[in-house]
Parts: sequence; C-alpha cells; structure tokens
Amino acid sequence: MGTASQIPTKWRNSCSMLFRWRDHGFLLDAGEGAQRQLYRLGLGAGDVNIVLISHFHGDHVLGLPGLIQSLSLQTEGRSIRIVYPYAQEKYLHHLLRGSVFQQGVSIEEAPVKLEGAQFRVNDLLISAYRFAHKLPSWGYTIHEDEKVKFDPEKIAAAGLTNNPLLKRITPESGVEFNGKTITYETVGERKPGFKVGYIPDTGLCPGINKIARNCDLLICEATYLDEDRDKAEENTHLTAPQAAEIASLNNVKNLVITHFSQRYQDRESQFLEEAKSVFPNTIMAEDLLTVYF
Repeated sequence: MGTASQIPTKWRNSCSMLFRWRDHGFLLDAGEGAQRQLYRLGLGAGDVNIVLISHFHGDHVLGLPGLIQSLSLQTEGRSIRIVYPYAQEKYLHHLLRGSVFQQGVSIEEAPVKLEGAQFRVNDLLISAYRFAHKLPSWGYTIHEDEKVKFDPEKIAAAGLTNNPLLKRITPESGVEFNGKTITYETVGERKPGFKVGYIPDTGLCPGINKIARNCDLLICEATYLDEDRDKAEENTHLTAPQAAEIASLNNVKNLVITHFSQRYQDRESQFLEEAKSVFPNTIMAEDLLTVYF
C-alpha cells in the first residue's frame, strides 16, 4: 500500500503492506495514508485485525492514528492487536492519544521484548527478530503450520476407507488398527506450510537471515542503489543487490523489494535491474500492487 522511504512522493505512499490470509488481515507497518490506500484497494479499516509495527520512524507509523479512529467509527465492539517494539511503547501511546475521538475499538497491545515466536493466530505462527537500525527495529515472519494431506490410496491399503479412526490420526499421534500402529505417514504425507518474511529498515545483521530463511515470499527493504552502498551502511539500510543476495543465500522462492529512496525517482528501473541480476525471481513493489502466491 506504500513503497516509499522516509517521505511520500507523487507516485509512492509511505511504507505499509497488507497480508491477507483467510479471515485475517495483517498490516505490516502503517505509514501515512494507510487507510486511504486500503479504500483504493476496495478494502477498509475493518479488514485489518493485526498490525505489526517494525519501529516508530514516522514513515512506518503515521497512518496508525487514522486507522484506529476509522475503526472506532465503523466497527464498534471489535478489537485489533498492535504488535510493536517494547522499548518504544511511549510512541505508540503518543500516536493513539494525539487527538480527540471516541475510541470504539478495543486495542490489544502486544509488545515485542524477546526474539522468536510471539503468538499464534489459528494455524499461523508470528515471530519477530531484532534488526540493526538507528531505532530498535524488528522484522516479522508469518509461518503456516505444517500441512497434512491424506492419500486415498494409502488409506485404502491400510483398510481405513470411511473409518472414523482417520479423524484421530495427526502428525503427532497415530492409532491402533488390526494389530498395527497407523501413523500419518502410513495414510498421508506432510507438506510444509508457507512462510512470509518482512525485512523493514535495517543494516546487515544476523536477524535478517532468521527472517529470510526458506521464505515463500520475502518482502525486503531496498532503500538504495548499489552506487550508494556506503550511504546505506551509514544509515543502516540495504541496497537492492543486498536484498537480492539475502534472498539468494536463504532459499527464498519469491522476493519483493520495496521502501525506495526518492533520490532515484528518475531512474527507478535500476532497482529491479540490480536486484534481478543477483536474484531473478524479484518483483519491484508498486503502490497498490497485489501479489498472489
């Protein structure tokens, strides 16, 4: 919903993305104008039930107050979970109480204190890892549980076709049938669930690989072109080739680069060229772009 770094431009809004899975809407950061971008996508504030805040630089959070106020007007009685760096808690409270309105939405604060798993939403596990930025910054993964799929031929071979015992077989435990232990491998197969990773503002650091490893979809900042690698390091950001290198080294299937500096507005195509030269399966994000995987 927003692909610019630091300030919006004529063509790019401030940083914000929406990940949708079944009934869940995860807002990855909430830059200025986030709720308007939702409407432009044919959605609304009510389509968001979890917000994952990476850090409190303005281009990542100034859309949050408007989103909460719209939710209060439109969806009274519902709740929203806001996940954010614990060390910057005061900034969240400043944003939420910066104007006068009647709060009609229940806010569940979920401060991130330690790296690793944070919470579950049905069959999704949300984890967070610390990054190297001028403010404490965190990246997130949304990881679906291992999928389980029964094989009708294997079920028939085991003599369990239409047998209610099938409902008791899980990846963790089997059942006894005709003197044999029937495990999930006997009648089905395991498939890994999807993994989505979000790498916001950061310099190179160990947390990056923890986020990126084996992602089906990796959303990664690429603020600078390679010619400004020194400036990227100085400002704790990544270049387009560095984002692509991260994807290449971590068995990523699809890379989306975003968070582009406005200094390159007249030659933005170079971002994609530099990234694809390292990792061909790269998409350059545009505002309102929808990616299916």
